[in-house]
Amino acid sequence: AISLRPPVLYTLASMVAASLVGLWALLAAAPAPARGFGLAAKARRRADGLSQRSPARQGDGGHASEEQLPLALPMYLKRWRLWMGRENITVPDIAGEWPRVALGVFMRPNDMDRQFLDRIRTTWVNQPLACNVSELGRAPQCRFGVTFVTGLDAGGKISREKDFTTLPMDEYASCGKSWAWFNHAATAYPQATHIAKMDCDAFPHLSRFLSILLAFRSPCDNVFGGRSLTAYGDNEPAGPFLQTCLEPEYCPPTHCGHPVASDFLRYNVTDPRCFSYMHGAFYFMTRPLAVEAAKPGGWWHQQGQACHPEDVVTGHAVQKYGAEKGVCVASLHLNGLVAYAHVDHPRR
Repeated sequence: AISLRPPVLYTLASMVAASLVGLWALLAAAPAPARGFGLAAKARRRADGLSQRSPARQGDGGHASEEQLPLALPMYLKRWRLWMGRENITVPDIAGEWPRVALGVFMRPNDMDRQFLDRIRTTWVNQPLACNVSELGRAPQCRFGVTFVTGLDAGGKISREKDFTTLPMDEYASCGKSWAWFNHAATAYPQATHIAKMDCDAFPHLSRFLSILLAFRSPCDNVFGGRSLTAYGDNEPAGPFLQTCLEPEYCPPTHCGHPVASDFLRYNVTDPRCFSYMHGAFYFMTRPLAVEAAKPGGWWHQQGQACHPEDVVTGHAVQKYGAEKGVCVASLHLNGLVAYAHVDHPRR
């Protein structure tokens, strides 16, 4: 056995004390954690409400942050051939006018998003199922009318490119862009049956998504769909360390979980505050739902000005509209379905 004499014990104690003092000094010098994010001191709010350690501006409007985009772009460029290989470019024989989707791809007027734009213009947007949104309802094969959605740039300029839609808002304010798109599209494209938004770093599998829409059955005229998220991301309620949407001011209550079956307004707990939302990479709603939920001056419009994470606000707005008006809202979950690919979940 090794015995430690008093001088040795004193030396060890001094070393431990010095280490603790140094650690305390580092912690004292660090910035205080953001309210609601606990141990993730540097977490910031994304548009989909998920906490993350890389900074992102509050209310990002559906985009990856400026810091994330340099990481997302190489992955997108690396995987686009794989994603295109999954596409079935054979146009299905669909009778009638249903469905027709006005699909807004959210962009920013900067060089990074321009690189995404260049790749998109040479890949999925050239499939027979896709066309410029101005051709939706006129081109028989077209089921997805695509437009690239941006706000006004720093100089207040409007994009003159034919495949762009410029919303009357400051792009870099990043508040209310999702509401502005759904409000605009619901009135500008009466020939559309659905309105969708997508991030520029997502890749839609158009034929697969079309098959999902055609197979979905619901008596509700109001349908809200995407990759369903709770306060725990994809998961049902779990332990506190698995929580991803942490701010009570705008996140769903932790005990709510996902909607029951395809009823967006029903949960396994009886709590009128319960709602869920869709991952911001891609989500959609039927046009009648967009017309009503995105009315100017409504809750969604007003809440968007608070600059809370926009995709969370969208889900909450749909829940509030359905509950307050007493109308049914169906939920079409894309979880586990290969309806689109995204850099954070390439197989979605």
